[in-house]
Amino acid sequence: KNMTGQINVNKIAARTGSTITVESGHLITQPGSIIQVQHANFTSQISTTSSTIAATGIQMNFTPHIATSKLLVRFNIQGVYNASASSGWNFYVYRDGSAVTEDGLHSSGMFVYAVGYSTGEDIDEVSNEVLLSANNTSQTLIALYGRIYNTGTSYINVNASAGDRSYMTIMEIAQ
Repeated sequence: KNMTGQINVNKIAARTGSTITVESGHLITQPGSIIQVQHANFTSQISTTSSTIAATGIQMNFTPHIATSKLLVRFNIQGVYNASASSGWNFYVYRDGSAVTEDGLHSSGMFVYAVGYSTGEDIDEVSNEVLLSANNTSQTLIALYGRIYNTGTSYINVNASAGDRSYMTIMEIAQ
């Protein structure tokens, strides 16, 4: 029989020892608590000169535990950016192959308008975080995409040097 309700207590203590175990698959949460954190490093080198939005290879499958959670997604991209005058790079957040357009992002999921908006080469680190709605408890692929802004001989080389490491971190936060 499935019962729901509320239990009011002042204190919860373990019967023996100092550990209280919650059954696997169950959570005790309160608004603002972190439910889970996943982190991944990326060392593959990706280089392009295209003005077409394309995957950078920085991506992670993530399965929220609670459909009403928020997902704090942080990107840190190591790379070499080269831009001709009035040119640069845009980065976009995609979920399951479609641009994310939630608060804090420009149109089409863009979160950086122009990286290297000048002439010359810049070895740089770009980082940003976005807050997404979980929407459900199904696995979702969150990915970083990029493209050349305007025209010219711009390029990006993610993880341009051996040992460079870009990363992505996702935190699920209860609401």
